[in-house]
Amino acid sequence: QPNDMFINYAKQYSDMPFVIMLDEDENGYKAGRFLRASDLGMSGENNEWKPVIQDKLSQQLLVPNGTMGQRWEEGKKWNLKLETEDGTPIDPMLSMVESDYHVETIQFPYFDSSGDGIFERPIATRTIQLANGEEVKIATVYDLMTSQYGVQRFEHELEAISYDDASSKYTPAWQEQITGIKKELVTK
Repeated sequence: QPNDMFINYAKQYSDMPFVIMLDEDENGYKAGRFLRASDLGMSGENNEWKPVIQDKLSQQLLVPNGTMGQRWEEGKKWNLKLETEDGTPIDPMLSMVESDYHVETIQFPYFDSSGDGIFERPIATRTIQLANGEEVKIATVYDLMTSQYGVQRFEHELEAISYDDASSKYTPAWQEQITGIKKELVTK
């Protein structure tokens, strides 16, 4: 369940609101790389080093001030302020569910003693057009994380039923079988 302190921290001090492009192949979608200002044809220096967020206030994909790209620009500095380069306030969306979204199925790698594998989860996505005309699906780092952990967001059969779902990878009950650490301790 949402917690304001966590949400505010995640928006300002983590990479969770940054946007990731999803790669598609014959088996479905997989996490790709960060969407960058250069992918969108934005003007400016070092755009290949400027990942973007979805801003709740403007409903636009934009670059927050202080990314790695600004770090190497003359007169700019890396920082954690929630504003654009010109000082306009921003409010990063943590998830695509905060705007128009579609639920897609994403694949995650899974490694265990029986060998390498893949498991699937639902994820909130949007479709955008890149500067080169290509259409791609996007999601946030937060969407990827909650999807991988099976957090119940869409009442989808591929999500964990609850923390007690020992058959769903990465739940507290699932890890208890492997680590011996009680699920109640993990959720404290």
